[in-house]
Amino acid sequence: MRVDGRVVTGSDPNGNIAYAPRSASCALGALAPAGQRVSEVEAGMAAARASGGASSGAPSPGPAAGSGAVLQVESGFPKGAGGAVPLAGQALMLLDTSLENVLREAGLVIPAGGSVGKAFVQEFKAGAERRQKLIVTLNTHNIGYLKMDQNGIALSPELQVGRSYFVVASVAVGTKYLWNVPVTARAGWTKVVLSPANSLPF
Repeated sequence: MRVDGRVVTGSDPNGNIAYAPRSASCALGALAPAGQRVSEVEAGMAAARASGGASSGAPSPGPAAGSGAVLQVESGFPKGAGGAVPLAGQALMLLDTSLENVLREAGLVIPAGGSVGKAFVQEFKAGAERRQKLIVTLNTHNIGYLKMDQNGIALSPELQVGRSYFVVASVAVGTKYLWNVPVTARAGWTKVVLSPANSLPF
């Protein structure tokens, strides 16, 4: 970028300040915004979405219309400054089995009382081959991807009545949270609230 200006050189015969033209150039850079804090589990979910060809948080096709069962997933966090909802825009996965079973199918042995979240993180960091196996297993059990709106609400496609599903999500809101919430689809609306109280430690 070039900037043209002037510099004081002294005074003229009348005592007025005298100036001379002066130009300077410098490289113009770009200030990148700070990246969003993403947990390892959330990174794994994003990798699964990408490998499955799904856009970030876009709902996948569900059963034929008319099945009559819809999940409404809501944020259970208090609103932040200015009324901001901490989980607004959060991507969710809807699985047909628990996250524990996904990890076991991927070949991971979870010790009794072990943390599912920690196990997921360890497996995700264990190298490309094991990470890819985990992602493939996630996609095998994936029913759909949901995304919360600005009010912290996400709606599923129509689901099969009586079938059990697991709402899986991970987010860093100051603290890292992981959810693996079981729910049975009932005719009409079934509400699922994601809050610190029903999250898993990791």
